[in-house]
Amino acid sequence: MHAKKIYIALTTIIIITGCSSRTTGDDVFISRNQADNSIRVNYISNNYAALDSVARKYINQEIDNHPKQAVEFAITVYDTLQNSRQTRKDFALFLFSHREHFKKDSSALKIFFDFFGNRYADDYYVLTYDQQHIGIAEYFIALQKMNNWLNPNHLLYFKETLGIGFHVAGDLKKATSYYQDILTNDMKNDSAGNYADNICNSVSHICITLLENGLYDSVITYTNFFLKKYPFSKNKQAKLHTIRAESFLYKRDIRNARYSINTVGSLIHQVHNPGDSIKRVYECAEMKSMIQYFDGNYRQSLYDIKDALIAGIVCEEQYRSRYIGKTLLQIGSVFKKLNHPDSAIWYTHQALYTVANVDSADIYSLPAEKDVYAENTMMDALDSLALLWDERYIRTKDTGVLKKALQARTLAFIAEKKLLEAFSYDESMKNMLLAGKKRSERALYNCYTLWQTDHSPQWIERAILMNENSKATTLLHSIKKNVVLSQMQEQDSTALELNRNRLYTIMLERELNTNNDNTRKTAIQSTLDSLQKNLLLLENDLKTRLPALSRTGRDDPGTMIRSLKKRLQNDNACLLQYFNTDSGALVLWLDYREQCGMNLVSAAAMNVVDSFLTQGIRSPVLFENNRPEYLRLSASCTDIVLPGAVQQAVKERRYKKLLVIPDGSFSVLPFEALTPVNGEYLVKYCSVYNGYSIGTLFANDSIKINTNNIAVFTPYSKKEFTGKNRLAFTQDEANAINHAFGQLNTFDDTAATIKAFRNALNKNRVIHIATHAEAVNGAEPKVFFYDSSLNMSELYASPTKAELVVLSSCETGIGTLDPNEGPLSLARGFYYAGAKNVVSGLWRIEDSKTAEMFKYFYRHYDRGHTGRLLYHAKLKFL
Repeated sequence: MHAKKIYIALTTIIIITGCSSRTTGDDVFISRNQADNSIRVNYISNNYAALDSVARKYINQEIDNHPKQAVEFAITVYDTLQNSRQTRKDFALFLFSHREHFKKDSSALKIFFDFFGNRYADDYYVLTYDQQHIGIAEYFIALQKMNNWLNPNHLLYFKETLGIGFHVAGDLKKATSYYQDILTNDMKNDSAGNYADNICNSVSHICITLLENGLYDSVITYTNFFLKKYPFSKNKQAKLHTIRAESFLYKRDIRNARYSINTVGSLIHQVHNPGDSIKRVYECAEMKSMIQYFDGNYRQSLYDIKDALIAGIVCEEQYRSRYIGKTLLQIGSVFKKLNHPDSAIWYTHQALYTVANVDSADIYSLPAEKDVYAENTMMDALDSLALLWDERYIRTKDTGVLKKALQARTLAFIAEKKLLEAFSYDESMKNMLLAGKKRSERALYNCYTLWQTDHSPQWIERAILMNENSKATTLLHSIKKNVVLSQMQEQDSTALELNRNRLYTIMLERELNTNNDNTRKTAIQSTLDSLQKNLLLLENDLKTRLPALSRTGRDDPGTMIRSLKKRLQNDNACLLQYFNTDSGALVLWLDYREQCGMNLVSAAAMNVVDSFLTQGIRSPVLFENNRPEYLRLSASCTDIVLPGAVQQAVKERRYKKLLVIPDGSFSVLPFEALTPVNGEYLVKYCSVYNGYSIGTLFANDSIKINTNNIAVFTPYSKKEFTGKNRLAFTQDEANAINHAFGQLNTFDDTAATIKAFRNALNKNRVIHIATHAEAVNGAEPKVFFYDSSLNMSELYASPTKAELVVLSSCETGIGTLDPNEGPLSLARGFYYAGAKNVVSGLWRIEDSKTAEMFKYFYRHYDRGHTGRLLYHAKLKFL
């Protein structure tokens, strides 16, 4: 074989504490066979960095003209780097970065695909959420979909990687989708009975996700079915019985939980592989401890969990592992129950040490912000430590401990944000966001206590940030996504397909809930399953190409506070931020002079607010017939809702605006109808702007509107369809708008159909809808057109570029109160869809009154000044 050899002499520079010395490195020989163009690397010595550097340069030179040879050479180098794990992984990621080059050559593409689905998979299979690893798996699943001749068996690895990764992150719906795909594949190929253990692995994964979703009966049914159907090994049977035991335990069926875990104990004796045996011992001991814990036998629980810890360390072959961390967290919770707070803190901090860069000898050591990553165990350890430090503060009154608790919660929010990046389904976020809401509450109380101690403004600013973390996460993501897409030169085809599929999914889900035909329901469910998988691929493609589509997209805390202060100064404004708790509420305020404060509102005071809402606002009788009683209720409510210093500034007309970020009951409170000055309405002294969060206010500011069209809908809603009489004054509103603008896209009476609205939604700067709407008895809010109704959920898949949407209808600003997102109202639906401003109503009102007010509003309508014009329209109306 004739070979032309290229000799490359390597030198490296080693820098030590500012001094340098030069050493002649060892040699790398790269040879090309001229007959078949193949490349060989001959490497002498242990200078892996040198080999890595030379190989990268060579691949960069060859990849355009010889992609197959380049990838074969890369694999040879990868194998040569086997003694340097990190260098090897970095080299594989370098190769992945050139992925687009291999699409040009099908033989190169196959080698590239097989390498990552086989060799790389074996080396870097990780039971965690690794963003790089997840990105690789998602890319290759999409690649195989477009090139179905690529090895389909490798997809099982990629899907299991994604299933485990998203499971760890907490996106259980997404994880289950991948696990179910693997299970279906293995069951289809199990004719010879060779896939039983693989099937058991998938069943275990699915059952654990069902367990974490609280579907305990489903887990029991699932495990019963598969244990009877398949001849699983004793090792795999023990695994499924452990999961069954946990399901019974969470159902508070201690007897069956004990029976199941005793079955595990007998099966373990029949497991011959030492590695498998110790895993089952670990899980069994941990489960026994949990059963004792639930039964109140904390001493015995402690003995069992310590046995689990020993078995776990043997099983994991290391101490620093997320599984060991979870076991240590359980030990900490047992010591807390046994009233040994110091031991509880020590073990909980050890749990943090297993997943974070902290000093294990210092119980107050916390990781740096840059070292926090997407890890549930880290987040749980930080939350648990913060709770334990809260309790230590109560005992010692040491504010240093309280500051540590606040720091731990701040870091937990960083971990949460990174975990949320993994989510594709909004409903999968709810449990994590509810936990985040509780974290915000405790952090706010930390800030309040510290504020009471020294009255430093830093605690108010920290409280504002902690409160912001629990507000409107999914809404903020949607707004930022719409901003990104609207700034593109033309609408992204993937985004369009994604929205079409989402809309179809929403319609099918609605049909599934109302259809009684079982055959049709089965067909709908099958279509939905297929759509959900396609949605995952589409969203992954978008996120890969558009990094700005991050799942949470919250601004840097320091940047947000600076932007907030600048906005308050420019507008002579005051921020009012609310947070509801089980025992009342907290009110935060910060104004343009950087005056600030924080008030506690008791449960009894919240009853006064609720009385004002029910008697003075939602029922018009008191307002119309007993004005003194209305004013009494209003004054009592005002004293609770508006801090004294804010009321005084309002009286002195120091504020032009109040920026209100409400929560709970405050979300449906008409602030402008409060009476801070001798029975006069707040609206006479300053305007009020409501936002779902500070982040959504800022995100809306960046929306750019590229159309000047106006669309007005005044449907004739048939009584037999809506159950309501025709609105007599909606035409007056249309006439007022026509007088202001001259040319409109007007949809009157029977022309105001749901189809016409859908066509107009993304083509108009202003959309005005004057019709019936309702949001009653917890049902999904809807607005009526001539032939159908628009439900709020449809707006989640219906993008709009409107600068202004006016919902001149009753109750369009109210809906079911979500703890994190606020009222799930029609107004929120339009914000979610991308509207920059939405005008909506909180209660029922005569259409003649709304028509009169909107005459004032549109008479001087000027682009970009919606809030100011609405404020003046209200004053004119009064």
